[in-house]
Amino acid sequence: MEDIIKVLKNAESELQKVISAAAEQGDYKKIDVARMYAVQLKEMQADLIQDSIEEKSNRMTTSNIGVETKGEVVTLKGKSKKNIYPKYKIDHNSLVRIGWSKKDKREYSHKVSKDIYDQTIETIEKLTKTSKGPFAAEAIIDNINKESQSTIPAYQVYVVIGFLKDKDCIKQIGREGYSIPNDIKILSLGIWNN
Repeated sequence: MEDIIKVLKNAESELQKVISAAAEQGDYKKIDVARMYAVQLKEMQADLIQDSIEEKSNRMTTSNIGVETKGEVVTLKGKSKKNIYPKYKIDHNSLVRIGWSKKDKREYSHKVSKDIYDQTIETIEKLTKTSKGPFAAEAIIDNINKESQSTIPAYQVYVVIGFLKDKDCIKQIGREGYSIPNDIKILSLGIWNN
């Protein structure tokens, strides 16, 4: 499965380049078509990854992964949580990051409004135009708070960064920071709307 996922990821990356070039040319129809296929490629990757996780889980014995059943709900214990969390979703015009608390053994969530999401994207886009990356999360937070009328909590910026990373819009370069494409604004709109 990994080789198929790699091919799909490469195709998605090529479409991102097409979207970027089309944005520079103002060819919005091409952007829409390329984005539509990029989203489909992303969904196929997610399906294959999920199938792969389920296949691995099925091969493990109950004693290896520690399965608790509570009625119809199956809860996985241990390392398998790392494969499941964090999760992101758009809910009522907010970005929601769902994490797992080891201490409390339950899910928790952080919400980010669309306004803060947009402010974060605007700041990231400005950074890509004024300097060369990679960009540290702290630099992004500092720049947002310089431009904002009120202080935005750092965790909310980290939620946006995590979402962009999860959706492969940005890439983490070790401890140096994040590599951010020039068309981040277009990509961020696409993932918000899908």
